[in-house]
Amino acid sequence: MTDSQRTGTRLLQALQSAGWSKRRLAQCLGCGEKTVARMCSGQDRQSLNLLCSGMRAMGFSPSKLFDETQI
Repeated sequence: MTDSQRTGTRLLQALQSAGWSKRRLAQCLGCGEKTVARMCSGQDRQSLNLLCSGMRAMGFSPSKLFDETQI
């Protein structure tokens, strides 16, 4: 698994845990829903700033992207 896939999986877990849709996160971040979908799938080189902003918007520490604990 690549780093992008790993952080994408963690972002998806955070979305599910927070009960947020990709659309809602995209609106908060000011980007398109397709951008969030690509971030979640690990298909896109992800902006660390965008990922961290997304985690904060959902109420999570950005460090959750990189650890193995339950979100």
